Amino acid sequence: ATTLTVTAVTTGTLYVGAVITGTGITVGTTITALGTGTGGVGNYTVSPSQSVGSTNITSVTSVTIPSGSNWTVVG
Repeated sequence: ATTLTVTAVTTGTLYVGAVITGTGITVGTTITALGTGTGGVGNYTVSPSQSVGSTNITSVTSVTIPSGSNWTVVG
């Protein structure tokens, strides 16, 4: 699955090329395209494909998405 659904952003802006990290997220996962999200809440395309439950994620620019915001990667 390559779609990241973000339901809340605590700080910062998501962008193409951002490397995201978090529990269960494959090392090196990168946002490769904007979907309905343009830096905040919405959908993004990520690589590599994976399936991750709700978790906090952080990018190299310290974007924090709070746990419980129910972001999921869907195919």
